[in-house]
Amino acid sequence: CSMVLIGGYGRGEGGVQIINDKNMPKNNYDILLVLNKAGLFSRKKIQKQLVNLKNKINQQKLLSNLLEVTFISEFQAKTVPSIMIYQDVYNSAKTIFGEKIQNILPLRVRDPLPYIEALTIIRNRSMLLLSVLLNKSQEGYDGHNDQQLKIWMAKVVIGFGDGILIIKNNYVTGYYDKMVE
Repeated sequence: CSMVLIGGYGRGEGGVQIINDKNMPKNNYDILLVLNKAGLFSRKKIQKQLVNLKNKINQQKLLSNLLEVTFISEFQAKTVPSIMIYQDVYNSAKTIFGEKIQNILPLRVRDPLPYIEALTIIRNRSMLLLSVLLNKSQEGYDGHNDQQLKIWMAKVVIGFGDGILIIKNNYVTGYYDKMVE
């Protein structure tokens, strides 16, 4: 089994904010658990423990959704397609314990991403934003000064930028590197 820190903190881009005079993570922690066959049998037990942990975190009002955990089998990890998320994991994730994720993922995840991935990312980000807007419009929402909307707009812009970088065969993982490209 391996435990891998992915996402913003895996890239070294996670932030901290001060809430009630306490330093708190600004983003959630994204964890990838790569399970061997024995681990897969205990997947439900692990999920139950993680739900309990998330509930304890939320009860202490630390941060909602502080911990996001994704499970994948070792076999699945060795056969993943060449898509953006796995290229990001390969290029920037930090293995907390177990075999390094870079030694598990197939080498093809380092190849230039297929152009269809650009279209997929742009479509997915746009649909998520549309969903947020539709839900909010049903609540009589006018859109001013909404932090969630600003976050989704930023994700859409970054998604479109990622699409352009993929088409130009210049895709990079980190936000700073994206700005440079």
